[in-house]
Amino acid sequence: YKDDKSFNELLPELGLSPEWTAQITGATQFWPEVSMFQELRRRGLISDDELHDWLDRSGVKDGRIEKQLIQTMWNVPPLNVVLEMYRRTNLDERAILPYMEKVGFKDEDVDFVLDSAKRLFDVPNLFELHRRGIMRDSDYVKHMKKLGYADDDRSLLQQLEYRLPEIEQLTRMYFREIITKSNYLDGLQKLGYEREDANKLEQAAYVLPGPADLMRFGLREVFTPAIARRFGQFENYPRGMTAWANKIGMTEEVAQMYWAAHWDLPSIGQMFDMYHRGIIRRPDMLLGLRAKDVMPFWRD
Repeated sequence: YKDDKSFNELLPELGLSPEWTAQITGATQFWPEVSMFQELRRRGLISDDELHDWLDRSGVKDGRIEKQLIQTMWNVPPLNVVLEMYRRTNLDERAILPYMEKVGFKDEDVDFVLDSAKRLFDVPNLFELHRRGIMRDSDYVKHMKKLGYADDDRSLLQQLEYRLPEIEQLTRMYFREIITKSNYLDGLQKLGYEREDANKLEQAAYVLPGPADLMRFGLREVFTPAIARRFGQFENYPRGMTAWANKIGMTEEVAQMYWAAHWDLPSIGQMFDMYHRGIIRRPDMLLGLRAKDVMPFWRD
């Protein structure tokens, strides 16, 4: 251009008629895509008539095509939403068909898709239903097949259906000689413990005296064998006691400690009477006062 005249002002100088000038001017302007018109209508920024006018000016003259373009501007629920609608409502297959068509499925494929939308029992629930006798064997097999498990895999999984004894139950059965040590160690391995740890767990399961019992053992000279033997605290230990002690996880050594500490002692007055009458000596009386938990100051 020789000057700052606009393009629209130069068109008449080319000798074009006003009609052609208007058409050329309109053709040079930016024209939105059809999708932009659809979005404007979706947002309510233009009316149906304005949308029709815009589509007509965009070259959409066929009424059928225009109708299809108007239909496609509305969002269609995705497949997962359609299937969730089917699961959560009482819609039958006929009512769901229009939605399925909109997401691209043929009528003959709808049954397969809707069948796949039904939730299946997971394996733990199947185990529980079968174990409780609520589900028959044939139904159990059928549901496992629906989950995709082959016959061999299903047989392997079925071995996991029944619970294993817990460590406390295994220990109790072992101590009571209901199972052998080999069964006990195998049971711990099935619970996930290595053989080395299983042996350690066996040792840790035995009963030990509590704090109060330890204080009583010390007071009754259980940890001073010479004194305990002198007073005969380990005597008359019942022969059958060890077998019963073992059943609760107590060794014979610990059972004898409890036995040695169980005896009743003479009263302090009785000790003094025996001392004054020469039945016991002073060291024996002092040991008796010590066993009666009399503090050293008062013993002297």
